[in-house]
Amino acid sequence: MNILTRASDGEPLHGDLDLQGGGLGLFHGVARVAGSSWKNRVNYSGGISNLSITDGAANIGAVRDWSGQGTVEFLLRPNMRASANVFANKGYLQLNTSPSPSPDAPVSGIINANNLTFISSLGDPDYGRYSHFVNSLFRFEHDVNARLSYRIGYGIADSQRNNTNGPAGPENEYVFQPAFNTSDKYSGRLDTLQARANYLLDPHQTLTFGYEFERENYSELATDQNPDIAQRTFNQTTARQQTNAVFAQDEIRLLEGRLQVLLSGRFTQVSLEEPTFVGAAVSPYEAVALPSPPHAFTGDAALSYFFKGSGTKLRAHIGNSFRTPSIYERFGGYFYGGVYYPLGDPNLAPERAVSFDSGFDQYLWREHVKISGSYFYSHLQQVIGYLDFPPGYTDAYGRSSGYHPQPGGIARGLELSGDVHPTRKTNIKASYVYTNARDRQSQYYTGAAIDPVQTPRISPQMFTVVATQQLGKRMDVSLDFEGGSSYLYPLYGYDASFNYQPFAYRFAGPKLLGLAGGYTVPLGERLTARFYGRISNTLNQNYYADGFATPGRWAVGGVRVSF
Repeated sequence: MNILTRASDGEPLHGDLDLQGGGLGLFHGVARVAGSSWKNRVNYSGGISNLSITDGAANIGAVRDWSGQGTVEFLLRPNMRASANVFANKGYLQLNTSPSPSPDAPVSGIINANNLTFISSLGDPDYGRYSHFVNSLFRFEHDVNARLSYRIGYGIADSQRNNTNGPAGPENEYVFQPAFNTSDKYSGRLDTLQARANYLLDPHQTLTFGYEFERENYSELATDQNPDIAQRTFNQTTARQQTNAVFAQDEIRLLEGRLQVLLSGRFTQVSLEEPTFVGAAVSPYEAVALPSPPHAFTGDAALSYFFKGSGTKLRAHIGNSFRTPSIYERFGGYFYGGVYYPLGDPNLAPERAVSFDSGFDQYLWREHVKISGSYFYSHLQQVIGYLDFPPGYTDAYGRSSGYHPQPGGIARGLELSGDVHPTRKTNIKASYVYTNARDRQSQYYTGAAIDPVQTPRISPQMFTVVATQQLGKRMDVSLDFEGGSSYLYPLYGYDASFNYQPFAYRFAGPKLLGLAGGYTVPLGERLTARFYGRISNTLNQNYYADGFATPGRWAVGGVRVSF
């Protein structure tokens, strides 16, 4: 997925101001401008946003967020362009405690989640996350001739996060507050250089080939405010890994474009550098001989054919994928009470998967109706999971739990969707997804005899519908609904032997109805105002997302002024 901010495309100066507020103590303001100059040879856009939530779900979880974006594009020649895009964010989130079993919860079987069996997230006044990041992309594009074009891009993703906590907040058998203020700072930077070229071999075939270099930098700093200065924590880990990759793609179009074939491949090579450690605590990774990560060959093949007479498209795709372990998964950990708890494994193998899907798109009644269906199959051959080791067992790095390679699972199912335009002013979109997702290694301690391998978080059945209606020239209304079946999710608790185990909890799926409407008022030749409102969770469902509370019925209203 590649998301770029929109340039003005030669349009005159224009923009809008959007202000909204309502439930949860929400205020959200967005201002945007865009335009062009120098005879449309320079296009630019920019925007700034502020989000503030003072209450949050169940009156906990405040949010403060500022973000801004900007883009500028220079048309150096009719066939040559240079552009820069920047997106930055600075925010604060009040964190909550993790959901946990209640004292009287069962310790066997699949447990139905309700107010008697589990404790939802609780507010913690001094538990927060301060973060900021900057994403930027600089790109040069050149159409050499009618057949050959190339582009060079350099991207920087720089992020920093500081998790702070203190002695205030709730405590129970699963929640422990530190004795004094603590800070865990995580910093990461990803530099990516990519060069790619497209060559039109003939009117029916386009070749693409390129090279990509990626460098990942990671730093973790743990400190605290222990009154005993000699006992204060100050430990830092820094590490780096690099990736080199080459890729190629062949796009073939035959039979007047009705038959399309896409073939692609990629070779990836990863290298690690020795990490460095600073502080009083001795890192268990300090004397580890780093392995040479394995290379990876990945490929994709896609095929589609369009029957013009019946308005039917048939399509299929098959491919494999590869993910290199992150530096945190290799060397990460955390401090608690002045003790370091390692989580990483330097010898982690990469994640690997294969997938296949096929389906159809059917257009009816002069494309007023589109019906789509797909069958999908994904096999996660190996994944990086989080494993709690058996009681009393520690591995070579002194871990009692942490990141660990394990067999993945298989997900297969069916997607059905429809897009209907009964009139020019009415649009209805609906979808249904059935997913049978099973792990080969259960992630639960309880419920093994009933449903041992259902993948957490995934509702086997999901249904969505979005309907919009234009009422005259100025007013519109919309409805959206998301419904799903129940799903399993592990909450950690103590078994009869007082071992920390993941209990299998069954949570009800969503039944979320949203209603919205808007009214547009022209204020001048180029000036308009749109007044709008929205009610979320109209049915006031008491819904939990992985045990975390979500808002009941709430509403927002706002106005957008455009020029």
